[in-house]
Amino acid sequence: MSVKKRSLKETETEGRLAKEEIRAVVTGVHVLRTKEGGWTVKKGGRSRISKSFSKKKQAVEYGRELSDKSNSRLIIHNRNGKIQSISDYEVRYEKSTE
Repeated sequence: MSVKKRSLKETETEGRLAKEEIRAVVTGVHVLRTKEGGWTVKKGGRSRISKSFSKKKQAVEYGRELSDKSNSRLIIHNRNGKIQSISDYEVRYEKSTE
């Protein structure tokens, strides 16, 4: 599996997100900061939190696992709630030569 990480600036076209990027934000897995200072992982379009963490690194690792399982993008937010990065996961199937 190959991981291509893009910043939000790279996905902008004339100040707007491409339709596929908007869809990714709505349906992806989000890493968000809580009011208490911790971090949560939440699937897009849902109000329920999947899991909470004290450190962002832990939340990103769990979010990456969850996005891999659900074949969706990982959207990481900064402390202010703005999108920091959108990871695009491409699954590559290798054919066996045997």
